[in-house]
Amino acid sequence: MDFINISRQNPWWKDPSEISNDDKIKDFEAAHIQWQPRIKHDISFDNDRIYTLRGPRQVGKTTLVKLLIKDLLQEVKDSKSIFYYTCDLIDNEKRTF
Repeated sequence: MDFINISRQNPWWKDPSEISNDDKIKDFEAAHIQWQPRIKHDISFDNDRIYTLRGPRQVGKTTLVKLLIKDLLQEVKDSKSIFYYTCDLIDNEKRTF
């Protein structure tokens, strides 16, 4: 994984409004029912932490993360302080970037 691929996953580094062009955000906003999981309110960014989010496929993990990023972009001064990395791109446990 190189910096170009990482920056593609974090388009808000160039322009915070780019989060609105994310497919998961678009799908969520177009949905008739916009369900937000309770865990969204349990995640706190007031301290330095690393969260991992695991679960079955297609239950909304990525959508939740993108919604959190969208909210954070309203609060932070530097959009580069928000880093997203999808592990879907890792093809084996020995891959490094």
